[in-house]
Amino acid sequence: PDGTASGLSESEAWNIKADSTTISSGSSVLQAEPAMPSGTKRYSIAYSTTRSDDPYFTLSTASSTTWTFPADVQTTALPANWTCTPNGGTSCSVVPVITRQYQLPENLLGQIPSGGAQGSITLGHLAGATVAFKKVKFSVSWDGGSTWTAATVTPEGDGQYSVAFTVPAVGSTNGFG
Repeated sequence: PDGTASGLSESEAWNIKADSTTISSGSSVLQAEPAMPSGTKRYSIAYSTTRSDDPYFTLSTASSTTWTFPADVQTTALPANWTCTPNGGTSCSVVPVITRQYQLPENLLGQIPSGGAQGSITLGHLAGATVAFKKVKFSVSWDGGSTWTAATVTPEGDGQYSVAFTVPAVGSTNGFG
């Protein structure tokens, strides 16, 4: 959360599923030790953040990320200085979920001019796990997510990818991507 400011509110929501059954959920920072049912084939962790509208904040007011992985995934040792519980417990292991960073050619207001655009994505895993990426897709939407257009993704090595896409002309979108 970004803290408190006049007129600004922010909330988080998360859930953890075993196959399609919710086994834990909450409405704050994700901190849980759910019981993992036997016989489960896949787990998913979904995390969403929603902000109130603010006339000075022109970027998206909602963000959502979901990680999905098999129940028998190989876990890794807890990295140095990490804890498993709010009170500092360390007897756990880490699921090597994908991490990502991206750079787009946006200005300080989060705007990208119309026309051809190029950016980059860096993919990795928690705890430095080494799992190869078979295929990377990057899509863009200019109508609030109603339709999506695939971008061109080019591998650059070491988890780095370049992406290329076209931003529609001003007036033919809602102003957000």
